[in-house]
Amino acid sequence: MTHKRWTAKERVDIVVEFLSTNIGVAEICRKHGISPTTFDNWRKRFMDAGRRELAGIGGDGGGDPAKAMAKEIESLKIVAGEQALAVAAMKEALDAQRSERRQSDGCGGGEAGGRQPPDRRAGGEGAGPRALPSRLREPHREPCAPNRPRSRADLEERQKGPR
Repeated sequence: MTHKRWTAKERVDIVVEFLSTNIGVAEICRKHGISPTTFDNWRKRFMDAGRRELAGIGGDGGGDPAKAMAKEIESLKIVAGEQALAVAAMKEALDAQRSERRQSDGCGGGEAGGRQPPDRRAGGEGAGPRALPSRLREPHREPCAPNRPRSRADLEERQKGPR
């Protein structure tokens, strides 16, 4: 016997043929080229599904379809709500992290005097077609090390030592 993938319709047709005729299991199996064990499994599943369906506890088509749809909608609403809460929490954490980072490496922001390099994203020299409007721009911040002196006077004061 060769291995064949039987569709659901073919399996149902074979089981119904067995139930509606006086042909034995061995003859049905020989006729369709299946093993008796495979046929017995199909027949058991067919009968179990029929019992569940008649009892109103069936899988796909059992019970009231409107109730099943309402139950699925409720479960999807719960999932969507949980996802919305997770997104809000992530945004809040990201905003807190950004503000913390700005405070720690700000070094006075862009108001420290001196020439600021053009912001290519915000319409400066060489800005491309995707330049951000000025209201969305962040001010330029120069990176600095926390222990690095910022001016000559600070450097001289540090060299003198503790007071």
